[in-house]
Amino acid sequence: MVAGSPVVHQAAAVADSDNSGEHRIRVLGIPLDVVDQRLLCSMLYKRLQSSAGPMCHVTTLNPEYVMAARKTPSLRAAIERSELIVCDGIGTLLAAKLLHGRQAANLERITGVELVPLLAEWSAYQQEPGLFLLGSADAGAAAAGMRRTYPAARIAGV
Repeated sequence: MVAGSPVVHQAAAVADSDNSGEHRIRVLGIPLDVVDQRLLCSMLYKRLQSSAGPMCHVTTLNPEYVMAARKTPSLRAAIERSELIVCDGIGTLLAAKLLHGRQAANLERITGVELVPLLAEWSAYQQEPGLFLLGSADAGAAAAGMRRTYPAARIAGV
């Protein structure tokens, strides 16, 4: 990544100063990382700059995923293997705060929609191929929209 990006620069500054580490709780048996947007940026920056390489599995956990994962072992296993599991849903946020109180005090809702612009900007400054968009049948349309909105984004595939 190049220091010219304001978002990348901010994440690097947080990564250098952040010592709070990762904190994982469970909501109805499903794991969730207690992070706010600032800590998430720091964790992503550290992970993408690590010797493990530029790939990171992030799950944006919403109430539907929590309930489906409780019934579907393969989905639960995929979530469990995620390097980062962020709160994407007000129901998940409220459940975590109700179940864990002070442990979840710093938890923020960070939706996938909010995360995509950050990753798109970062991808423009990476030497690696960039983002791979995995999702619905219209992932190609999503990639085209991303290219219009973030022309410098590096999209490796869909």
